[in-house]
Amino acid sequence: MGFFGFLSNIFDKAKDGERIDLSVPVSYSSGVSSFLIDTYAMITAIQAVASLAANCEFKTYRNGENIKGQEWHRLNIRPNVNQSGTEFWQEFYSKLLYNGEALIFELNGQLVIADSFTKDAYAVKEHIFRNVSRGDFTSYRTFLSSEVFYVQYQNEGARQLKLGLLSRYNELLSAAAEGYEKSGGTKVIVNVPMAARGADTEKILQDLFEVKFDKFFNSRNSALPLSNGITAQIQQAARSGTEIEAIEKIVNDAMKRAAQAFKLSPALLTGEIAGIKEALDWTLTVCIDPLTAAVSEEITGTEFTADKVAAGNYIVADTSNIKHIDIFDIAGSVDKLISSGFLSIDEARASAGLQETGEDWAKKHYITKNYQSIDERNRRGGADSASGAVGGGR
Repeated sequence: MGFFGFLSNIFDKAKDGERIDLSVPVSYSSGVSSFLIDTYAMITAIQAVASLAANCEFKTYRNGENIKGQEWHRLNIRPNVNQSGTEFWQEFYSKLLYNGEALIFELNGQLVIADSFTKDAYAVKEHIFRNVSRGDFTSYRTFLSSEVFYVQYQNEGARQLKLGLLSRYNELLSAAAEGYEKSGGTKVIVNVPMAARGADTEKILQDLFEVKFDKFFNSRNSALPLSNGITAQIQQAARSGTEIEAIEKIVNDAMKRAAQAFKLSPALLTGEIAGIKEALDWTLTVCIDPLTAAVSEEITGTEFTADKVAAGNYIVADTSNIKHIDIFDIAGSVDKLISSGFLSIDEARASAGLQETGEDWAKKHYITKNYQSIDERNRRGGADSASGAVGGGR
């Protein structure tokens, strides 16, 4: 199976709901190549990015107000009868990152991700999409850009990684794998006594090495018959720590290259704990935010005209819920945000991942007496000076 066929098979299985375990170590057989390592690393990176992006909530705004209506339900909870919101967007982002483009079309009021399609591209008029298919269904109608959600992902680093242009690691990996196999091989010391040496010795040894040993080592359970006083001592060589470290380094390097290609912090793939918060913040900024923003803009641009957007109608992906929040750690910050009038109580609860109360009082903005305008402070300062007071902040 080729590179693209292998990856297509992976994503087809994911689409059909079959669990795919990518945590299984790659088998270092004599035919291993960096191609397989890079493929493994690339799939891991794609699924990591797709999983993060799929956790985002699409917020729907009407006239500037955050509304959880039918459109919100369709984008976040149940895009179609066969997929949940998380499953749907994880598949969408996987296809987008792998193919460099992804298409969502509507069928009987449901959102469906296309498995394949052809595009007639134009410079100043709408693109036309033909042969749009999903599973065993193929639409015989054509779709205009304004009738679908179509997103492109331009990433030269990811494209080069996918095409296997990082072939300079081939020789290094082959050498390490070969050394690993040799260092862990099984060796046999054969003792042929003088009494067994005669006219038939060559024939006996040929049968021993070419037939009996071959059957012995290739069988799960077997016995090795010896004759004429011949004895054999089997030695299982231990794996060299150096060889194991070399292969681990190659896998680690592949993970880092894949992470960098998809603008993902390498620490999130290699499992480094130190600096994990900074790694996640960096990934959100340079990877997840631009990716989800492109999807939000496409949905908004397709759903609403410029006038409606100006009136406060739009859809935006909220990436704030990707990070785990400990409410006790942020208690001081929440108090400051509410007391300064920056957030209402319900907005603060939503930002912390808690259910909004829905009460009118929780939707209002509050501000403590510590805050005042410059004009107000100047007026109060003059009054305080006249009465002999100094300052006047409270």
